[in-house]
Amino acid sequence: VMELTGKNALAGQQARRGAQLAVEDINREGGIRGRAFEVVVEDSASNNAGAVNALNKLAERGDLAALIAPIRSTQVLASLPRINEIGLPTITGATNEYITRQGSRWIFRNRTDDGLAAQLAVVFAVKVLGARRIGILHDTDAFGTGGRIAVARALAELYSIEAVAVETYNTGDRDYTGQLLNLRNAGCDLVISYCTNEPDVGLILRRYRQLGMPYRWLGSPSSGTSISLNIARRAADGIYVFTDFSPERATARGPAYRAAFRRQFGMDPDLAATQIYDALLLFAEALRRGARGPEELRRELLQTRLEGAAGPYYFDPSGNGRHDVAIVRIQNGRQQPIGVVDETSVKREPLPPGSVPPAPRYARLATAAQLMLEGVALGSIYALVALGFVLLYNAANLVNFAQGELVMIAGYLLASMAPRWGTWPAFALTLAAMAAGSVVFRRCTFDPIAELAARDFTAFIVTTLGASIFLKNLARLIWGAEPALADSPFGAGSVQWLGLYVPSHEAGIVALTSLALAALYLFFQRTMLGVRLRAVAQDHNTAGLMGIPVRRM
Repeated sequence: VMELTGKNALAGQQARRGAQLAVEDINREGGIRGRAFEVVVEDSASNNAGAVNALNKLAERGDLAALIAPIRSTQVLASLPRINEIGLPTITGATNEYITRQGSRWIFRNRTDDGLAAQLAVVFAVKVLGARRIGILHDTDAFGTGGRIAVARALAELYSIEAVAVETYNTGDRDYTGQLLNLRNAGCDLVISYCTNEPDVGLILRRYRQLGMPYRWLGSPSSGTSISLNIARRAADGIYVFTDFSPERATARGPAYRAAFRRQFGMDPDLAATQIYDALLLFAEALRRGARGPEELRRELLQTRLEGAAGPYYFDPSGNGRHDVAIVRIQNGRQQPIGVVDETSVKREPLPPGSVPPAPRYARLATAAQLMLEGVALGSIYALVALGFVLLYNAANLVNFAQGELVMIAGYLLASMAPRWGTWPAFALTLAAMAAGSVVFRRCTFDPIAELAARDFTAFIVTTLGASIFLKNLARLIWGAEPALADSPFGAGSVQWLGLYVPSHEAGIVALTSLALAALYLFFQRTMLGVRLRAVAQDHNTAGLMGIPVRRM
Protein backbone atom coordinates (compact mmCIF):
# COMPACT_ATOMS: atom_id res chain seq x y z
CA VAL A 1 0.00 0.00 0.00
CA MET A 2 1.55 3.30 -1.14
CA GLU A 3 0.51 6.96 -1.14
CA LEU A 4 0.36 7.51 -4.89
CA THR A 5 -2.17 10.37 -4.70
CA GLY A 6 -3.17 12.92 -2.07
CA LYS A 7 -1.06 15.18 0.13
CA ASN A 8 1.82 12.67 0.48
CA ALA A 9 2.06 11.66 -3.18
CA LEU A 10 5.68 12.85 -3.40
CA ALA A 11 6.72 10.33 -0.76
CA GLY A 12 4.63 7.70 -2.56
CA GLN A 13 6.56 8.32 -5.77
CA GLN A 14 9.81 7.71 -3.92
CA ALA A 15 8.40 4.54 -2.34
CA ARG A 16 7.45 3.21 -5.76
CA ARG A 17 10.98 3.82 -7.02
CA GLY A 18 12.37 1.89 -4.07
CA ALA A 19 10.01 -1.01 -4.77
CA GLN A 20 10.96 -1.06 -8.45
CA LEU A 21 14.67 -1.22 -7.66
CA ALA A 22 14.17 -3.95 -5.04
CA VAL A 23 12.22 -6.16 -7.44
CA GLU A 24 14.92 -5.79 -10.09
CA ASP A 25 17.70 -6.61 -7.59
CA ILE A 26 15.88 -9.64 -6.13
CA ASN A 27 15.06 -11.10 -9.55
CA ARG A 28 18.61 -10.45 -10.79
CA GLU A 29 19.78 -12.64 -7.90
CA GLY A 30 17.52 -15.50 -9.01
CA GLY A 31 14.16 -14.51 -7.56
CA ILE A 32 12.62 -16.83 -4.97
CA ARG A 33 13.77 -20.42 -5.54
CA GLY A 34 13.68 -19.87 -9.30
CA ARG A 35 10.37 -17.96 -9.37
CA ALA A 36 10.00 -14.28 -10.21
CA PHE A 37 9.40 -11.86 -7.35
CA GLU A 38 6.44 -9.55 -7.98
CA VAL A 39 4.95 -6.52 -6.22
CA VAL A 40 1.30 -5.48 -6.55
CA VAL A 41 0.56 -1.84 -5.62
CA GLU A 42 -2.62 -0.20 -4.34
CA ASP A 43 -3.04 3.49 -3.52
CA SER A 44 -4.00 4.68 -0.01
CA ALA A 45 -4.75 8.21 -1.33
CA SER A 46 -2.81 9.49 1.73
CA ASN A 47 -5.67 8.90 4.17
CA ASN A 48 -6.95 6.27 6.62
CA ALA A 49 -10.02 5.19 4.67
CA GLY A 50 -7.93 4.85 1.51
CA ALA A 51 -5.42 2.64 3.34
CA VAL A 52 -8.16 0.26 4.52
CA ASN A 53 -9.72 0.19 1.03
CA ALA A 54 -6.33 -0.59 -0.51
CA LEU A 55 -5.86 -3.51 1.90
CA ASN A 56 -9.31 -4.83 1.02
CA LYS A 57 -8.48 -4.76 -2.69
CA LEU A 58 -5.24 -6.65 -2.08
CA ALA A 59 -6.97 -9.21 0.15
CA GLU A 60 -9.52 -9.96 -2.58
CA ARG A 61 -6.76 -11.24 -4.87
CA GLY A 62 -6.10 -14.34 -2.80
CA ASP A 63 -2.60 -14.88 -4.24
CA LEU A 64 -0.36 -12.72 -2.05
CA ALA A 65 2.44 -13.97 0.21
CA ALA A 66 2.82 -10.85 2.35
CA LEU A 67 1.86 -7.19 2.72
CA ILE A 68 3.61 -3.86 3.14
CA ALA A 69 1.46 -1.42 5.10
CA PRO A 70 1.69 2.39 4.74
CA ILE A 71 4.50 4.38 6.32
CA ARG A 72 2.08 6.71 8.18
CA SER A 73 1.23 5.71 11.74
CA THR A 74 -2.34 7.03 11.54
CA GLN A 75 -3.05 4.87 8.49
CA VAL A 76 -1.52 1.76 10.08
CA LEU A 77 -3.42 2.15 13.35
CA ALA A 78 -6.65 2.46 11.33
CA SER A 79 -5.71 -0.59 9.22
CA LEU A 80 -4.46 -2.89 12.00
CA PRO A 81 -7.80 -4.70 12.62
CA ARG A 82 -8.04 -5.49 8.89
CA ILE A 83 -4.40 -6.66 8.80
CA ASN A 84 -5.17 -9.11 11.62
CA GLU A 85 -8.21 -10.42 9.71
CA ILE A 86 -6.23 -10.92 6.49
CA GLY A 87 -3.58 -12.91 8.35
CA LEU A 88 -0.50 -12.22 6.23
CA PRO A 89 2.92 -11.10 7.53
CA THR A 90 2.96 -7.31 7.15
CA ILE A 91 5.92 -4.92 7.30
CA THR A 92 5.41 -1.22 7.96
CA GLY A 93 7.65 1.80 8.28
CA ALA A 94 5.23 3.56 10.65
CA THR A 95 7.01 4.34 13.90
CA ASN A 96 4.29 4.98 16.52
CA GLU A 97 5.43 2.68 19.32
CA TYR A 98 1.93 1.37 20.07
CA ILE A 99 1.58 -0.27 16.64
CA THR A 100 3.59 -3.31 17.77
CA ARG A 101 2.02 -3.32 21.24
CA GLN A 102 -1.51 -4.26 20.15
CA GLY A 103 -0.90 -8.00 20.33
CA SER A 104 -0.88 -8.51 16.55
CA ARG A 105 1.00 -11.60 15.35
CA TRP A 106 1.32 -10.24 11.82
CA ILE A 107 2.76 -6.74 12.08
CA PHE A 108 6.52 -6.13 11.73
CA ARG A 109 8.31 -2.79 11.73
CA ASN A 110 11.54 -2.20 9.79
CA ARG A 111 12.28 1.17 11.40
CA THR A 112 13.21 2.20 14.94
CA ASP A 113 10.01 2.77 16.90
CA ASP A 114 9.32 6.21 18.39
CA GLY A 115 9.77 4.99 21.96
CA LEU A 116 13.39 4.07 21.32
CA ALA A 117 14.07 6.76 18.69
CA ALA A 118 12.91 9.46 21.13
CA GLN A 119 15.23 8.09 23.80
CA LEU A 120 18.17 8.10 21.39
CA ALA A 121 17.36 11.66 20.27
CA VAL A 122 17.19 12.81 23.88
CA VAL A 123 20.52 11.11 24.66
CA PHE A 124 22.16 12.96 21.75
CA ALA A 125 20.53 16.27 22.75
CA VAL A 126 21.59 16.09 26.41
CA LYS A 127 24.91 14.21 26.29
CA VAL A 128 26.37 15.48 23.01
CA LEU A 129 24.76 18.88 22.40
CA GLY A 130 24.56 19.76 26.09
CA ALA A 131 20.93 20.87 25.88
CA ARG A 132 19.11 21.49 29.16
CA ARG A 133 16.04 23.56 28.29
CA ILE A 134 14.40 21.34 25.67
CA GLY A 135 11.14 22.19 23.91
CA ILE A 136 8.95 19.97 21.71
CA LEU A 137 7.10 20.89 18.49
CA HIS A 138 4.85 18.20 17.02
CA ASP A 139 2.04 17.45 14.59
CA THR A 140 -1.27 16.59 16.26
CA ASP A 141 -1.60 13.29 14.34
CA ALA A 142 -0.69 9.85 15.73
CA PHE A 143 2.97 10.09 14.71
CA GLY A 144 3.53 13.55 16.15
CA THR A 145 1.56 12.94 19.33
CA GLY A 146 3.28 9.61 19.93
CA GLY A 147 6.65 11.28 19.43
CA ARG A 148 5.82 14.03 21.91
CA ILE A 149 4.79 11.49 24.55
CA ALA A 150 7.96 9.46 23.96
CA VAL A 151 10.29 12.49 24.16
CA ALA A 152 8.66 13.76 27.37
CA ARG A 153 8.91 10.27 28.91
CA ALA A 154 12.57 9.91 27.88
CA LEU A 155 13.48 13.28 29.43
CA ALA A 156 11.84 12.29 32.71
CA GLU A 157 13.09 8.69 32.89
CA LEU A 158 16.67 9.23 31.72
CA TYR A 159 17.54 12.67 33.09
CA SER A 160 14.72 13.62 35.51
CA ILE A 161 13.91 16.84 33.62
CA GLU A 162 10.79 18.09 31.84
CA ALA A 163 10.23 19.74 28.49
CA VAL A 164 10.09 23.48 29.12
CA ALA A 165 7.51 24.00 26.36
CA VAL A 166 5.31 21.86 24.10
CA GLU A 167 3.81 23.37 20.93
CA THR A 168 1.48 21.73 18.40
CA TYR A 169 0.30 22.35 14.86
CA ASN A 170 -2.12 20.64 12.46
CA THR A 171 -1.13 19.00 9.19
CA GLY A 172 -1.37 21.53 6.38
CA ASP A 173 -1.04 24.68 8.52
CA ARG A 174 0.68 27.53 6.72
CA ASP A 175 1.93 29.80 9.51
CA TYR A 176 3.96 28.67 12.52
CA THR A 177 5.07 32.00 13.93
CA GLY A 178 3.15 31.68 17.20
CA GLN A 179 4.57 28.25 18.03
CA LEU A 180 8.16 29.24 17.22
CA LEU A 181 7.90 32.42 19.30
CA ASN A 182 6.41 30.55 22.26
CA LEU A 183 9.36 28.15 22.20
CA ARG A 184 11.72 31.13 22.25
CA ASN A 185 9.81 32.77 25.12
CA ALA A 186 10.13 29.57 27.16
CA GLY A 187 13.92 29.90 26.89
CA CYS A 188 14.50 26.71 24.89
CA ASP A 189 18.12 26.04 24.00
CA LEU A 190 17.04 23.17 21.72
CA VAL A 191 13.77 22.03 20.12
CA ILE A 192 12.99 18.43 19.23
CA SER A 193 10.42 18.30 16.42
CA TYR A 194 8.16 15.40 15.51
CA CYS A 195 6.70 16.43 12.14
CA THR A 196 4.89 14.06 9.79
CA ASN A 197 4.58 15.64 6.34
CA GLU A 198 7.57 17.05 4.49
CA PRO A 199 5.88 20.19 3.04
CA ASP A 200 4.98 21.24 6.59
CA VAL A 201 8.57 20.70 7.74
CA GLY A 202 9.99 22.78 4.90
CA LEU A 203 7.73 25.73 5.72
CA ILE A 204 8.43 25.44 9.47
CA LEU A 205 12.20 25.55 8.89
CA ARG A 206 11.92 28.54 6.57
CA ARG A 207 9.95 30.40 9.26
CA TYR A 208 12.39 29.28 11.97
CA ARG A 209 15.28 30.80 10.02
CA GLN A 210 13.42 33.98 8.95
CA LEU A 211 12.54 34.77 12.57
CA GLY A 212 16.16 34.30 13.68
CA MET A 213 15.24 31.89 16.45
CA PRO A 214 18.13 31.40 18.92
CA TYR A 215 17.55 27.73 19.77
CA ARG A 216 19.03 24.72 17.98
CA TRP A 217 16.89 22.21 16.06
CA LEU A 218 16.81 18.41 16.27
CA GLY A 219 14.21 17.00 13.90
CA SER A 220 12.57 13.64 13.26
CA PRO A 221 13.38 11.85 9.96
CA SER A 222 11.02 14.01 7.86
CA SER A 223 13.28 17.02 8.54
CA GLY A 224 16.03 15.50 6.41
CA THR A 225 14.23 14.13 3.34
CA SER A 226 14.85 15.49 -0.13
CA ILE A 227 11.30 16.91 -0.24
CA SER A 228 11.75 18.89 2.99
CA LEU A 229 15.19 20.15 2.00
CA ASN A 230 13.93 21.20 -1.42
CA ILE A 231 11.36 23.45 0.25
CA ALA A 232 13.52 24.69 3.13
CA ARG A 233 16.63 25.29 1.00
CA ARG A 234 19.35 27.07 3.00
CA ALA A 235 16.99 27.50 5.95
CA ALA A 236 17.72 23.88 6.91
CA ASP A 237 21.48 24.41 7.14
CA GLY A 238 22.77 23.79 10.65
CA ILE A 239 19.88 21.70 11.96
CA TYR A 240 20.34 18.15 13.29
CA VAL A 241 18.17 15.19 12.25
CA PHE A 242 17.79 11.74 13.81
CA THR A 243 16.84 9.30 11.08
CA ASP A 244 16.68 5.64 10.12
CA PHE A 245 18.38 6.26 6.81
CA SER A 246 20.93 8.67 5.41
CA PRO A 247 22.31 8.23 1.88
CA GLU A 248 25.64 9.42 3.29
CA ARG A 249 25.82 6.66 5.94
CA ALA A 250 28.32 3.97 5.00
CA THR A 251 26.31 0.79 5.65
CA ALA A 252 27.29 -2.57 4.11
CA ARG A 253 24.73 -2.31 1.30
CA GLY A 254 24.20 1.47 1.29
CA PRO A 255 26.80 2.74 -1.23
CA ALA A 256 25.86 0.22 -3.93
CA TYR A 257 22.14 0.88 -3.36
CA ARG A 258 22.65 4.63 -3.56
CA ALA A 259 24.68 4.33 -6.77
CA ALA A 260 22.04 2.11 -8.40
CA PHE A 261 19.24 4.47 -7.35
CA ARG A 262 21.05 7.51 -8.73
CA ARG A 263 21.82 5.68 -11.97
CA GLN A 264 18.18 4.71 -12.50
CA PHE A 265 16.31 7.76 -11.17
CA GLY A 266 18.84 10.60 -11.25
CA MET A 267 18.56 11.42 -7.53
CA ASP A 268 19.56 10.18 -4.10
CA PRO A 269 17.20 7.73 -2.37
CA ASP A 270 15.39 8.95 0.73
CA LEU A 271 13.68 7.28 3.67
CA ALA A 272 10.41 6.50 1.86
CA ALA A 273 12.20 4.67 -0.95
CA THR A 274 14.66 2.87 1.32
CA GLN A 275 12.05 1.60 3.79
CA ILE A 276 10.17 -0.16 0.99
CA TYR A 277 13.41 -1.42 -0.59
CA ASP A 278 14.60 -3.02 2.65
CA ALA A 279 11.13 -4.39 3.48
CA LEU A 280 11.11 -6.31 0.20
CA LEU A 281 14.65 -7.59 0.83
CA LEU A 282 13.52 -8.89 4.23
CA PHE A 283 10.59 -10.75 2.69
CA ALA A 284 12.79 -12.17 -0.08
CA GLU A 285 15.36 -13.40 2.44
CA ALA A 286 12.71 -15.14 4.56
CA LEU A 287 11.08 -16.74 1.49
CA ARG A 288 14.41 -17.98 0.15
CA ARG A 289 14.99 -19.80 3.41
CA GLY A 290 12.03 -22.03 2.64
CA ALA A 291 9.03 -20.27 4.17
CA ARG A 292 5.78 -21.60 2.69
CA GLY A 293 2.55 -20.09 3.88
CA PRO A 294 1.88 -17.15 6.21
CA GLU A 295 2.77 -18.87 9.50
CA GLU A 296 6.15 -20.16 8.26
CA LEU A 297 6.95 -16.75 6.73
CA ARG A 298 6.13 -15.06 10.06
CA ARG A 299 8.49 -17.39 11.95
CA GLU A 300 11.25 -16.96 9.39
CA LEU A 301 11.00 -13.15 9.62
CA LEU A 302 11.53 -13.36 13.38
CA GLN A 303 14.75 -15.31 12.73
CA THR A 304 16.00 -13.15 9.83
CA ARG A 305 19.22 -11.17 10.11
CA LEU A 306 19.90 -8.84 7.19
CA GLU A 307 22.22 -5.99 6.26
CA GLY A 308 19.87 -3.64 4.44
CA ALA A 309 20.49 -0.34 2.69
CA ALA A 310 19.56 1.55 5.88
CA GLY A 311 21.54 -0.66 8.24
CA PRO A 312 21.29 -3.96 10.13
CA TYR A 313 17.91 -5.62 10.78
CA TYR A 314 16.83 -8.14 13.38
CA PHE A 315 13.34 -8.47 14.86
CA ASP A 316 12.58 -8.61 18.56
CA PRO A 317 9.57 -10.66 19.78
CA SER A 318 7.30 -7.61 19.31
CA GLY A 319 8.27 -7.28 15.64
CA ASN A 320 10.56 -4.26 15.89
CA GLY A 321 13.41 -4.61 13.41
CA ARG A 322 15.68 -1.57 13.86
CA HIS A 323 17.38 -0.50 17.08
CA ASP A 324 19.43 2.60 16.27
CA VAL A 325 19.28 6.01 14.61
CA ALA A 326 21.79 7.93 12.53
CA ILE A 327 22.45 11.54 13.54
CA VAL A 328 23.09 13.89 10.62
CA ARG A 329 23.67 17.63 10.28
CA ILE A 330 22.27 19.48 7.29
CA GLN A 331 24.77 21.62 5.41
CA ASN A 332 24.34 23.08 1.92
CA GLY A 333 21.12 21.12 1.56
CA ARG A 334 22.79 17.75 2.18
CA GLN A 335 23.10 15.36 5.10
CA GLN A 336 26.45 15.18 6.86
CA PRO A 337 26.68 12.10 9.15
CA ILE A 338 27.60 12.86 12.76
CA GLY A 339 27.36 9.35 14.17
CA VAL A 340 25.05 6.49 15.15
CA VAL A 341 23.26 6.16 18.49
CA ASP A 342 21.95 2.71 19.41
CA GLU A 343 20.00 1.14 22.28
CA THR A 344 23.17 0.45 24.31
CA SER A 345 23.52 4.21 24.96
CA VAL A 346 20.17 4.42 26.79
CA LYS A 347 21.08 4.76 30.48
CA ARG A 348 19.43 6.48 33.40
CA GLU A 349 21.65 9.40 34.45
CA PRO A 350 19.58 11.98 36.37
CA LEU A 351 20.92 15.51 36.12
CA PRO A 352 21.75 17.13 39.48
CA PRO A 353 19.37 19.81 40.80
CA GLY A 354 20.05 23.21 39.31
CA SER A 355 21.34 21.80 36.01
CA VAL A 356 18.46 23.39 34.10
CA PRO A 357 19.02 27.17 33.98
CA PRO A 358 16.07 29.52 34.56
CA ALA A 359 14.14 30.86 31.60
CA PRO A 360 15.18 34.26 30.27
CA ARG A 361 12.57 37.00 30.36
CA TYR A 362 11.07 37.83 27.02
CA ALA A 363 8.52 40.59 26.64
CA ARG A 364 5.07 39.23 25.83
CA LEU A 365 4.33 42.60 24.23
CA ALA A 366 7.12 41.99 21.72
CA THR A 367 5.60 38.59 20.88
CA ALA A 368 2.18 40.15 20.31
CA ALA A 369 3.76 42.81 18.10
CA GLN A 370 5.64 40.13 16.14
CA LEU A 371 2.41 38.21 15.52
CA MET A 372 0.70 41.39 14.34
CA LEU A 373 3.59 42.04 11.97
CA GLU A 374 3.28 38.51 10.55
CA GLY A 375 -0.47 38.96 10.17
CA VAL A 376 0.05 42.12 8.14
CA ALA A 377 2.56 40.34 5.88
CA LEU A 378 0.30 37.32 5.34
CA GLY A 379 -2.71 39.58 4.79
CA SER A 380 -0.74 41.49 2.17
CA ILE A 381 -0.31 38.32 0.12
CA TYR A 382 -4.05 37.68 0.19
CA ALA A 383 -4.64 41.36 -0.66
CA LEU A 384 -2.49 41.06 -3.78
CA VAL A 385 -4.52 38.06 -4.93
CA ALA A 386 -7.75 39.87 -4.09
CA LEU A 387 -6.71 42.81 -6.28
CA GLY A 388 -7.16 40.55 -9.29
CA PHE A 389 -10.79 40.02 -8.31
CA VAL A 390 -11.25 43.76 -7.71
CA LEU A 391 -9.79 44.76 -11.07
CA LEU A 392 -12.03 42.40 -13.00
CA TYR A 393 -15.12 43.34 -11.02
CA ASN A 394 -14.45 47.07 -11.47
CA ALA A 395 -13.84 46.66 -15.20
CA ALA A 396 -16.49 44.11 -16.19
CA ASN A 397 -18.70 43.37 -13.17
CA LEU A 398 -17.52 39.75 -13.30
CA VAL A 399 -15.84 37.32 -10.87
CA ASN A 400 -13.08 34.97 -12.07
CA PHE A 401 -13.08 31.65 -10.19
CA ALA A 402 -9.76 30.64 -11.79
CA GLN A 403 -7.90 33.55 -10.14
CA GLY A 404 -6.09 31.24 -7.69
CA GLU A 405 -4.92 28.97 -10.50
CA LEU A 406 -3.59 31.96 -12.47
CA VAL A 407 -1.55 32.97 -9.42
CA MET A 408 -0.30 29.37 -9.18
CA ILE A 409 0.77 29.34 -12.84
CA ALA A 410 2.62 32.62 -12.33
CA GLY A 411 4.41 31.14 -9.30
CA TYR A 412 5.51 28.07 -11.25
CA LEU A 413 6.74 30.24 -14.14
CA LEU A 414 8.77 32.41 -11.75
CA ALA A 415 10.26 29.37 -9.98
CA SER A 416 11.17 27.81 -13.36
CA MET A 417 12.82 30.89 -14.83
CA ALA A 418 14.52 32.39 -11.78
CA PRO A 419 17.40 29.85 -11.56
CA ARG A 420 18.32 30.57 -15.18
CA TRP A 421 17.91 34.35 -15.49
CA GLY A 422 17.82 35.63 -11.91
CA THR A 423 14.83 36.60 -9.79
CA TRP A 424 14.12 40.15 -11.03
CA PRO A 425 14.46 39.35 -14.77
CA ALA A 426 12.33 36.24 -14.22
CA PHE A 427 9.79 38.44 -12.41
CA ALA A 428 9.53 40.74 -15.45
CA LEU A 429 9.27 37.79 -17.84
CA THR A 430 6.55 36.24 -15.68
CA LEU A 431 4.50 39.45 -15.79
CA ALA A 432 4.86 39.56 -19.58
CA ALA A 433 3.91 35.90 -19.94
CA MET A 434 0.87 36.29 -17.68
CA ALA A 435 -0.26 39.39 -19.61
CA ALA A 436 -0.12 37.40 -22.85
CA GLY A 437 -1.79 34.44 -21.16
CA SER A 438 -4.57 36.68 -19.93
CA VAL A 439 -5.47 37.56 -23.52
CA VAL A 440 -5.72 33.85 -24.34
CA PHE A 441 -7.68 33.25 -21.13
CA ARG A 442 -10.21 35.94 -22.07
CA ARG A 443 -10.66 34.64 -25.61
CA CYS A 444 -11.30 31.13 -24.28
CA THR A 445 -13.52 31.92 -21.30
CA PHE A 446 -15.27 35.25 -21.98
CA ASP A 447 -15.45 36.11 -25.69
CA PRO A 448 -17.55 33.05 -26.70
CA ILE A 449 -20.20 33.96 -24.11
CA ALA A 450 -19.84 37.77 -24.01
CA GLU A 451 -23.48 38.50 -24.87
CA LEU A 452 -24.79 35.89 -22.44
CA ALA A 453 -22.44 37.07 -19.68
CA ALA A 454 -23.72 40.63 -20.11
CA ARG A 455 -27.20 39.40 -19.13
CA ASP A 456 -26.26 36.69 -16.64
CA PHE A 457 -22.78 36.54 -15.11
CA THR A 458 -23.26 32.91 -13.92
CA ALA A 459 -22.22 31.73 -17.39
CA PHE A 460 -18.79 33.28 -16.81
CA ILE A 461 -18.59 31.59 -13.40
CA VAL A 462 -19.09 28.19 -15.05
CA THR A 463 -16.44 28.79 -17.72
CA THR A 464 -13.88 30.00 -15.17
CA LEU A 465 -14.58 26.99 -12.94
CA GLY A 466 -13.79 24.82 -15.95
CA ALA A 467 -10.65 26.84 -16.60
CA SER A 468 -9.67 26.34 -12.94
CA ILE A 469 -9.81 22.56 -13.29
CA PHE A 470 -7.93 22.70 -16.60
CA LEU A 471 -5.12 24.91 -15.27
CA LYS A 472 -4.71 22.83 -12.13
CA ASN A 473 -4.19 19.64 -14.13
CA LEU A 474 -2.07 21.39 -16.75
CA ALA A 475 0.33 22.49 -13.98
CA ARG A 476 0.49 18.93 -12.69
CA LEU A 477 1.33 17.63 -16.17
CA ILE A 478 4.04 20.23 -16.78
CA TRP A 479 5.66 20.59 -13.35
CA GLY A 480 4.52 17.46 -11.52
CA ALA A 481 3.63 17.43 -7.84
CA GLU A 482 6.99 18.74 -6.60
CA PRO A 483 6.80 22.04 -4.66
CA ALA A 484 8.45 24.88 -6.58
CA LEU A 485 10.01 27.89 -4.86
CA ALA A 486 11.97 30.86 -6.13
CA ASP A 487 14.37 32.84 -3.96
CA SER A 488 12.83 36.08 -2.78
CA PRO A 489 13.94 39.17 -4.73
CA PHE A 490 13.99 41.02 -1.39
CA GLY A 491 16.56 38.67 0.18
CA ALA A 492 16.37 35.89 2.75
CA GLY A 493 17.57 37.63 5.92
CA SER A 494 15.86 39.49 8.75
CA VAL A 495 16.39 42.87 10.35
CA GLN A 496 16.01 43.22 14.13
CA TRP A 497 14.05 46.32 15.03
CA LEU A 498 12.76 47.20 18.52
CA GLY A 499 13.00 43.55 19.56
CA LEU A 500 11.15 42.36 16.45
CA TYR A 501 12.53 40.26 13.60
CA VAL A 502 11.42 41.76 10.30
CA PRO A 503 12.16 39.39 7.38
CA SER A 504 13.24 41.38 4.33
CA HIS A 505 10.99 39.20 2.18
CA GLU A 506 7.90 40.17 4.16
CA ALA A 507 8.88 43.82 4.35
CA GLY A 508 9.11 43.80 0.54
CA ILE A 509 5.67 42.18 0.24
CA VAL A 510 4.04 44.78 2.50
CA ALA A 511 5.73 47.63 0.63
CA LEU A 512 4.76 46.25 -2.77
CA THR A 513 1.16 45.67 -1.68
CA SER A 514 0.90 49.19 -0.27
CA LEU A 515 2.21 50.67 -3.52
CA ALA A 516 -0.18 48.55 -5.59
CA LEU A 517 -3.18 49.55 -3.48
CA ALA A 518 -2.29 53.24 -3.62
CA ALA A 519 -1.64 53.13 -7.37
CA LEU A 520 -4.90 51.36 -8.13
CA TYR A 521 -6.89 53.70 -5.89
CA LEU A 522 -5.47 56.72 -7.70
CA PHE A 523 -5.98 55.01 -11.07
CA PHE A 524 -9.68 54.29 -10.52
CA GLN A 525 -10.50 57.54 -8.72
CA ARG A 526 -8.28 60.16 -10.37
CA THR A 527 -7.72 59.14 -14.01
CA MET A 528 -10.12 59.33 -16.95
CA LEU A 529 -9.32 55.74 -17.94
CA GLY A 530 -10.20 54.52 -14.45
CA VAL A 531 -13.50 56.43 -14.49
CA ARG A 532 -14.33 54.91 -17.90
CA LEU A 533 -13.63 51.41 -16.59
CA ARG A 534 -15.95 51.95 -13.62
CA ALA A 535 -18.63 53.42 -15.89
CA VAL A 536 -18.53 50.39 -18.18
CA ALA A 537 -18.75 48.03 -15.20
CA GLN A 538 -21.81 49.86 -13.87
CA ASP A 539 -23.76 50.23 -17.15
CA HIS A 540 -22.51 49.03 -20.55
CA ASN A 541 -25.27 50.70 -22.57
CA THR A 542 -25.06 54.16 -21.01
CA ALA A 543 -21.25 54.09 -21.18
CA GLY A 544 -21.51 53.32 -24.90
CA LEU A 545 -23.92 56.18 -25.46
CA MET A 546 -21.40 58.49 -23.78
CA GLY A 547 -18.78 57.52 -26.37
CA ILE A 548 -16.78 55.11 -24.21
CA PRO A 549 -15.38 52.13 -26.22
CA VAL A 550 -17.05 49.40 -24.16
CA ARG A 551 -15.34 46.35 -25.70
CA ARG A 552 -11.89 47.91 -25.34
CA MET A 553 -12.59 48.75 -21.70
